[in-house]
Amino acid sequence: MECIFALIAIMAVDIVIQDYFLHQLVGIYENAIITLGKKLLKENVNSFPTFEYENDSESDSTVPPNMIKTVTEQTGIVYLEFVSPEERNEAAKVLKNWL
Repeated sequence: MECIFALIAIMAVDIVIQDYFLHQLVGIYENAIITLGKKLLKENVNSFPTFEYENDSESDSTVPPNMIKTVTEQTGIVYLEFVSPEERNEAAKVLKNWL
């Protein structure tokens, strides 16, 4: 039982350290995007379904205005969350060129 608690503590420290550094590196890079604790590599992205229907009526969209729905090879569907809709729109301009 002590080993399990020790492993949980190690995992918790690892998560905190990763979260801290990812928040320091938030941005769109040449081959990756880091936003609010999530890192997504360009090579793993299959599509951005949000961009396909964002010009339709607002009632059809189930994705909040500060998020982008992403389909990846390894993890499936990932929602990239941004601080504001304006930040999301700036990121969308760059991410549209990824595919």
